[in-house]
Amino acid sequence: MKRYLVAALVFVVASAFGQTSSGAPADVPKDHWAFSAVDNLYKAGILHGYPDGLFRGSRSVSRYELAVTLGSLQLPVVSLRDRIADLDRRTEALAKKSELDDLLKQVEAIRASLKTIREQHDDVRSLTSTFKAMDDQVKALDSQVKSVVLPTVKGLAGR
Repeated sequence: MKRYLVAALVFVVASAFGQTSSGAPADVPKDHWAFSAVDNLYKAGILHGYPDGLFRGSRSVSRYELAVTLGSLQLPVVSLRDRIADLDRRTEALAKKSELDDLLKQVEAIRASLKTIREQHDDVRSLTSTFKAMDDQVKALDSQVKSVVLPTVKGLAGR
């Protein structure tokens, strides 16, 4: 556990003085288990040595040194208000998407209803033409009946 704590401290050790891009300082042993991490962080400009060019890896880290190291990372500083505003924007976008999804479902339901109404309308038209044809047949039969029955009834009445 102590080894991991030291490793974590190595990653954040810093001082308030200049930066070198030539790699780990001379006081970091090349066979040390954290050498490559220290070397890479120096090359990246995240860790900085003391004015005398030493790293002093066994020394405790001050809060100032930690601040310099974290400042070197140039992490974006986002206020809580900014994060809340961003979440509000995202929530509104999701709500709008949800509303749009609901509207699309309603439109699809209306389309299905219109299709059913069109089919029923076509059925009514078909029935109307069938009824008209039947009405025409009834009228034709009626005139036939009248032409056969009326003379017969008149003839019977005249006797």
